[in-house]
Amino acid sequence: MSEKVTPRYVTAQCEIGAVFLQGADINAHLKGCKQVLVFAVTLGLQVDELIRSAEVSDMAGAVILDRFASDFAEQLCDQVQAELAAKHGELTTRFSPGYGDFPLAAQHDILKLLNAGKAIGLFATDSGVLIPGKSVTAVVGIINNE
Repeated sequence: MSEKVTPRYVTAQCEIGAVFLQGADINAHLKGCKQVLVFAVTLGLQVDELIRSAEVSDMAGAVILDRFASDFAEQLCDQVQAELAAKHGELTTRFSPGYGDFPLAAQHDILKLLNAGKAIGLFATDSGVLIPGKSVTAVVGIINNE
């Protein structure tokens, strides 16, 4: 699978008021933060194609491949967050659209802010599902220790 994976990511830093953060849960999560880091990661369309191809002939293998790809996407998120923490200091945990009352529709605002379609080939359906499928968007707050 590694030759089929093209992991990419894009990040942006902005004032908390510059990002559309609908929902009480995300706002409570970021309480006290003045700035946020927004990021998106993707493993690329080739991974989706590889999983779909495996589903035709080996459903068990496809399920395992899907799980490995999901884990790899999460590891990429961890790596990006560690890089951001090294640069910006202490951060909140990541919070993604779909968590609590943070709507999936927020994917569109995040992708637009990051110019993710052009930057890493990441898009969302009308309902907010990410394409490629093995992709994540997230928001982390920069904790102000003042």
